[in-house]
Amino acid sequence: MDTTDNQSDNSLSSEQKEVQLDKISNDSSSNPSTDNSNLAKAAMARQKGATTDDKNLTEKSDLTERLKQAQLAMQGPERFALSEQRALESKIKDKENKIKQRLSEITKLKESLEINWVALDNKRTALKKILSPILKEEEEIELEEDRLEGEERITPLPEERKRIEKQRWKIQDKRREQADCWSAYRKA
Repeated sequence: MDTTDNQSDNSLSSEQKEVQLDKISNDSSSNPSTDNSNLAKAAMARQKGATTDDKNLTEKSDLTERLKQAQLAMQGPERFALSEQRALESKIKDKENKIKQRLSEITKLKESLEINWVALDNKRTALKKILSPILKEEEEIELEEDRLEGEERITPLPEERKRIEKQRWKIQDKRREQADCWSAYRKA
């Protein structure tokens, strides 16, 4: 059983190993009798995973550390610090240039959006001017219709009611005509 575990441990990524370790830890907390064996397996798996993953990181950090030590030995501490400072300044200038470039792109985009907004705002105000008399007329028609409906309700004589009702129908026809104009305008 240990040989298959070792083979599967070697083929798994570090994330998969961590998931397995978590499962082992959860299993051990739910079943106290296997607690010690699972903990031992988890420790061994961690050690195996750590050695392979850490090996690459250690090699890279060792190499960079050795390069820094060699530069320090060749240049001396003052010149080494100066070269480190120059490298840092170079990185900062590169980032600053990238930020300035992005800022100029954003500024150009902002200008085009502002121009579009002004154009749309001008269209909106023109449409408001066109719609203003129409909306005012529609409001007046609605008020007249409401007034006639109220008058019709309080009128006791049937003849008067019919006369008011006919007036209200005329106003409703006028509203329908206006609505038909709007629907024709929207289709166009």
